[in-house]
Amino acid sequence: MGGLTDNLSVHEFACKCEDECTHKEVVHMPLALAMQAAADYFVEQYNAERVIVNISCGNRCPDHNIHVQIKDTGKTYHEAKKSKSTHVRCIGADHTISVVVMGEKHEIEPQELYEYYDDTHFNSCGVGLYSWGVHLDMRLNKARW
Repeated sequence: MGGLTDNLSVHEFACKCEDECTHKEVVHMPLALAMQAAADYFVEQYNAERVIVNISCGNRCPDHNIHVQIKDTGKTYHEAKKSKSTHVRCIGADHTISVVVMGEKHEIEPQELYEYYDDTHFNSCGVGLYSWGVHLDMRLNKARW
């Protein structure tokens, strides 16, 4: 916890491949700062004692991205290889946020987190809503799904 921002560390963004790759120590600071701002917002909203940002997927090296694309989306190898994933460019992260209030952990609903990012990044960024959490990326144009 901490090191990069109050609640985020470099290693949390690292590629989860089995190899030593170039995507282990890279962090796009605007992404980390946007996620930290969300964490701070929910601490204030819920008058929380603590906040937990859980990054399920940050950076991906090209090889790991191909593996994930095939496994999670059913794409062929050639389709997956063409992917323009923001994870490969180290500007995207899939995550959830939880707060601790009066000793009880409360996960922020993905819809609520999505709406926060949509409201605060209304003219840019990619924000995706999933049942398990939210994808946020720092692309220049606005994209929502």
